[in-house]
Amino acid sequence: MKLQEEKRCLVTLDDLWEIDDWESLRPAFPLHERGRGSKLVLTTRNQAVALHVDPHGFIYDPKYLTEEDSWELLQSKAYPRHDDNNGRGNFHHLPAFSI
Repeated sequence: MKLQEEKRCLVTLDDLWEIDDWESLRPAFPLHERGRGSKLVLTTRNQAVALHVDPHGFIYDPKYLTEEDSWELLQSKAYPRHDDNNGRGNFHHLPAFSI
């Protein structure tokens, strides 16, 4: 906590599910001292948790990917593209599976 009082920090808390989870961590984050310039990034699937942490904070609610969009994203990240197929890559030789 002393570090956060003396320096600017960026802290990420990933996947908080319950308000009680935040309450157990809250003493470590002096959010009431907003002038310090430190930032907290919190991810949660529960909007009530985000609103409890900071009712005036920025909430980003991304859209869910369709099965097709998920597959395209996986292909673009997991397999190198071969632009011999009009930029679509050549994935027909890969085994099919569900995510």
